[in-house]
Amino acid sequence: MAEPPPEPALRLTELSEDEPPGEAEVFSTPEMHIHETRRALALRLFWLVGVIAVLPVLALIFQRWTKFTDADFREVSTLFTPVVALASAAFGFFFGSDQRR
Repeated sequence: MAEPPPEPALRLTELSEDEPPGEAEVFSTPEMHIHETRRALALRLFWLVGVIAVLPVLALIFQRWTKFTDADFREVSTLFTPVVALASAAFGFFFGSDQRR
Protein backbone atom coordinates (compact mmCIF):
# COMPACT_ATOMS: atom_id res chain seq x y z
CA MET A 1 0.00 0.00 0.00
CA ALA A 2 1.10 3.55 -0.71
CA GLU A 3 1.84 5.76 2.24
CA PRO A 4 -0.46 8.80 2.79
CA PRO A 5 1.13 12.17 2.07
CA PRO A 6 2.74 13.82 5.07
CA GLU A 7 0.66 16.37 6.93
CA PRO A 8 1.63 19.99 6.35
CA ALA A 9 3.98 21.48 8.90
CA LEU A 10 2.44 23.90 11.36
CA ARG A 11 3.35 27.52 10.96
CA LEU A 12 5.86 28.83 13.41
CA THR A 13 3.86 31.97 14.11
CA GLU A 14 0.24 31.74 15.01
CA LEU A 15 -2.13 34.68 14.94
CA SER A 16 -3.39 36.03 18.19
CA GLU A 17 -5.95 38.74 18.82
CA ASP A 18 -3.81 40.27 21.55
CA GLU A 19 -0.89 41.08 19.27
CA PRO A 20 -0.94 44.32 17.27
CA PRO A 21 -0.34 43.94 13.53
CA GLY A 22 3.16 44.51 12.26
CA GLU A 23 3.93 47.46 9.98
CA ALA A 24 3.79 45.28 6.88
CA GLU A 25 0.36 43.99 7.84
CA VAL A 26 -1.36 47.38 8.06
CA PHE A 27 -3.75 48.02 5.21
CA SER A 28 -5.64 51.13 4.20
CA THR A 29 -8.71 51.72 6.30
CA PRO A 30 -12.19 51.88 4.81
CA GLU A 31 -12.29 55.54 5.83
CA MET A 32 -9.26 56.32 3.65
CA HIS A 33 -10.90 54.47 0.76
CA ILE A 34 -14.11 56.46 1.20
CA HIS A 35 -12.22 59.77 1.07
CA GLU A 36 -10.37 58.71 -2.08
CA THR A 37 -13.65 57.70 -3.70
CA ARG A 38 -15.30 60.99 -2.74
CA ARG A 39 -12.41 62.94 -4.21
CA ALA A 40 -12.49 60.97 -7.48
CA LEU A 41 -16.26 61.35 -7.82
CA ALA A 42 -16.13 65.05 -7.06
CA LEU A 43 -13.45 65.66 -9.69
CA ARG A 44 -15.24 63.63 -12.34
CA LEU A 45 -18.58 65.30 -11.68
CA PHE A 46 -16.91 68.71 -11.74
CA TRP A 47 -15.34 67.95 -15.12
CA LEU A 48 -18.62 66.57 -16.49
CA VAL A 49 -20.52 69.72 -15.51
CA GLY A 50 -17.69 71.89 -16.84
CA VAL A 51 -17.61 70.13 -20.20
CA ILE A 52 -21.38 70.27 -20.59
CA ALA A 53 -21.34 73.97 -19.71
CA VAL A 54 -18.33 75.08 -21.78
CA LEU A 55 -18.57 73.07 -25.01
CA PRO A 56 -21.97 74.40 -26.13
CA VAL A 57 -20.88 77.97 -25.34
CA LEU A 58 -17.74 77.50 -27.42
CA ALA A 59 -19.77 75.95 -30.23
CA LEU A 60 -22.12 78.94 -30.13
CA ILE A 61 -19.20 81.38 -30.20
CA PHE A 62 -17.67 79.61 -33.19
CA GLN A 63 -21.02 78.99 -34.88
CA ARG A 64 -19.59 80.13 -38.20
CA TRP A 65 -17.55 76.88 -38.34
CA THR A 66 -19.66 74.58 -36.20
CA LYS A 67 -23.12 75.49 -37.61
CA PHE A 68 -24.37 75.51 -34.00
CA THR A 69 -27.52 77.64 -33.74
CA ASP A 70 -29.46 79.23 -30.89
CA ALA A 71 -32.04 76.44 -31.11
CA ASP A 72 -29.28 73.85 -30.66
CA PHE A 73 -28.04 75.75 -27.64
CA ARG A 74 -31.53 75.66 -26.08
CA GLU A 75 -31.70 71.90 -26.67
CA VAL A 76 -28.34 71.36 -24.99
CA SER A 77 -29.47 73.45 -22.02
CA THR A 78 -32.23 70.90 -21.39
CA LEU A 79 -29.45 68.35 -20.85
CA PHE A 80 -27.46 70.66 -18.59
CA THR A 81 -30.14 71.13 -15.91
CA PRO A 82 -30.60 67.46 -14.94
CA VAL A 83 -26.84 66.81 -14.97
CA VAL A 84 -26.29 69.72 -12.56
CA ALA A 85 -29.13 68.46 -10.37
CA LEU A 86 -27.67 64.94 -10.23
CA ALA A 87 -24.16 66.27 -9.58
CA SER A 88 -25.38 68.50 -6.75
CA ALA A 89 -27.30 65.58 -5.22
CA ALA A 90 -24.17 63.42 -5.37
CA PHE A 91 -22.05 66.20 -3.86
CA GLY A 92 -24.60 66.68 -1.08
CA PHE A 93 -24.80 62.97 -0.34
CA PHE A 94 -21.09 62.23 -0.34
CA PHE A 95 -19.89 65.32 1.45
CA GLY A 96 -22.91 65.75 3.70
CA SER A 97 -22.54 62.24 5.09
CA ASP A 98 -18.87 62.86 5.95
CA GLN A 99 -18.60 62.41 9.70
CA ARG A 100 -15.51 64.29 10.75
CA ARG A 101 -14.28 63.97 14.28
